Amino acid sequence: MISRRYLIGALPLLIAACAEKVWAPDELIAANTYVHDGPARISLITMKSVDSNDGAHSALIINASQRVIWDPAGTFSNAAVAERNDVIFGATARLVAYYISYHSRITYYTTTL
Repeated sequence: MISRRYLIGALPLLIAACAEKVWAPDELIAANTYVHDGPARISLITMKSVDSNDGAHSALIINASQRVIWDPAGTFSNAAVAERNDVIFGATARLVAYYISYHSRITYYTTTL
């Protein structure tokens, strides 16, 4: 029988192994670097079901030396967006609005903390 500790420790590795690898070229990352003038901050975005109010997907907007979106196991993609695995670079106000509208629909709404 597999120990609980081993299973909990191995779970992130199993999930990471299932994720599609995305690696934007250095030039695209450099062209999409965005530095927000606000304070360093981490904001949680959660997509919630209209019917049950249950969370369906979460991501983080991270504002530090540059502003990025960390979107683990997300389906968001766009050829013009610079992404490396789960990190979306160049999180301008326009990109964040596009990201939120991509996830929000008649059955899901988006909250930000």
